Amino acid sequence: MAFVITQPCIDTTDQSCVEVCPVDCIHFEEGSDRMLYINPAECIDCGACQPACPVSAIFPDTEVPAPMAPFVEINSSWYEDANGARQKVAALLGGGSAPAAAPAAAAAPAAAAAEAAPAAEASSAAAPAEAAPAAAAAEPEPAVAAAPVFVPPTPHAGKADFRKAFAGFHYPISRDAVWRGSRDKGGLDREVARVLAQLPLKRYRSEDELMSAVRWVYVQNGVPEDAAPV
Repeated sequence: MAFVITQPCIDTTDQSCVEVCPVDCIHFEEGSDRMLYINPAECIDCGACQPACPVSAIFPDTEVPAPMAPFVEINSSWYEDANGARQKVAALLGGGSAPAAAPAAAAAPAAAAAEAAPAAEASSAAAPAEAAPAAAAAEPEPAVAAAPVFVPPTPHAGKADFRKAFAGFHYPISRDAVWRGSRDKGGLDREVARVLAQLPLKRYRSEDELMSAVRWVYVQNGVPEDAAPV
């Protein structure tokens, strides 16, 4: 058995797992890769990497959630054909078939939304804040569903925690900028970081739209909508 790095690592590439790995079996090429990969031939199944990951992206290969199953093969294939593994990651995010657990809208490429965003920024910035939730519902969701594992039955983070994470943001803002900006703020509930790592890859036009996306992540992780903290 070996451990596997999955979707929440994408565009996060936190290297805490690398620091604790006793056999140096976790690698990526900075500037070329959007995630890290574990070499199954070298992994000794010690499990040190799993609790070190700030976004709960690492699982034993026998316990990878069904929506994340492609990452078992992606991790191992990177060590034989790195470019091929990168293409598989890109296909899952931008053009692959959505898993059954994801909403139908997930089939739309997230990359297409990112390309269209610059042209829409001027008009969307002037849109009323109250219109944001409806607009968020129409946006494409990620082709890879969030792993239903990290959120407890009763989430302990609340709306105030997310508002603290979003303080000082200027809109529109990308998912990557949300993640980087919130990570720089101290004292955040760890659950907040894990949720933000699973936000759809798109640009957000308001805090209301971000909150709607946070609610979507909770629901995808099995939390009833009326129990979501936002």
